[in-house]
Order: sequence, then structure tokens, then C-alpha cells
Amino acid sequence: MLGELYKCFCGQTLKTKLALHTHYGRKHPEFQYNHGNTEPRKPHKQSSCMCAFCKGKRGELNGQRNHRFGRISAMKGKKQSQTAKRRISEAKLKWHEGHDISGKNHPLFGKHHSLQTREKIRVARLKQIFPLKDTTIEKLIQEELQNRRLAFQKHYPVGCWQVDVAFPERKLAVECDGDYWHELPTRKLRDKKLNKYMESIGWMILHFREHEILRSPSECVDQIEVCLNGSW
Repeated sequence: MLGELYKCFCGQTLKTKLALHTHYGRKHPEFQYNHGNTEPRKPHKQSSCMCAFCKGKRGELNGQRNHRFGRISAMKGKKQSQTAKRRISEAKLKWHEGHDISGKNHPLFGKHHSLQTREKIRVARLKQIFPLKDTTIEKLIQEELQNRRLAFQKHYPVGCWQVDVAFPERKLAVECDGDYWHELPTRKLRDKKLNKYMESIGWMILHFREHEILRSPSECVDQIEVCLNGSW
């Protein structure tokens, strides 16, 4: 079927029948199965094309799209059965048995990135936001800052670090630390390194623990305002 062409009256030439369905899986009236005939169907009464490609282009798929025609994945909202999971697992194991890519067999074994490539990777990584969603305590601080009309930037890159909230003009950074994670030895060591680095470049950093923010976000922002007013 991949060799056959299908056309919508909007002029888009599509290569698969999958494109002739909406993201709900119903056959769309704007399309017809041409079976090798590339002549477009006559215009529908609707003023705009409703094929998946055009709907995705107009942003009418609720912002959910993939790399093909802007359609939502057919597996969205579905769960695979235990039998399907077992078959997938067996297929992967079978593939790895015949394809050993560990150690010297790996295509990148013994190779190293150039300094230029490393710098590009470092710069690109700084643009990434981790985590993808703000935590509850981060949202509380951000909402309080917004209520007071204080301009700030979240997940701001500083050197090789990324702070939760930053005021670049005042060189002030704010970290919202969870009670559990920041009691771990590795996190304590990381926080010490962060504080040392921020001090070395002339930045001030404030750490607020989870219980402090949950108890009173306004008191935390009061301390931030004191620092912004130049009292530190």
C-alpha cells in the first residue's frame, strides 16, 4: 500500500491509507480511496480541509502530534496485553542474541568526541529543562513571586548548573529543596559544590526547604525581596 498515492482536495498527496482517517480512527469524508488514481476528490462543502495533515497543521489536534501528518498515536490511551508484552520481550532477546554490541563490538568503542563536539553537547544540554514539570514547592514560590509582580526566570542555566529560580540582573538564585532528597549524602555534596561555584562567580544563592515553603511561601519570598533590595 505504501506505493499507492492518495490525494485530498486540499492538494496534499499522501502515501498511506492511514492518513485518510481522523485521529479517532473514522474514515474522513474529505478523502476517498483512489487505489492508484491520484486525481483529487471534488471539494467538500466544508470551507476548510479536515484531513489529519491539515488539522495538524492548523493546530486542531490539541497540540498532540507526531512526525507523520500530525496524527495522534494509535496506541494513545491503550495498554498492551501481557501476551503482547511477552512477545515483544522475546523478540528483543532474540535480536540481542544475534547482535552482540557490547565492549569492542560497539560501533563507538575507542572513539571520543572532539572538544568542539563536547562544547556543542554542553551548550545544548544547558537548554534542556530538568525536570520537565515544576515541583509543587517550585510552583508555590513562582505563584507568590508572580503575585508580587517580581520578574524572574525559572530553570535558569548558570555555568554548568541549572537553578530553580533566578534573578540574573541581581545575580540571585533560589533553590527549592525537597526534604527527603536533599538529606541524601550525594545531594548534600552536590549542594555544597553548587554553593561554592555560585560564590566564586559573585552570585548569591538561597535554599528553601520543602517544609519551610509549605508552611509559608510568603515568608520565603519576603527573604528573596530583602536580597533583591540590596540588603545582602
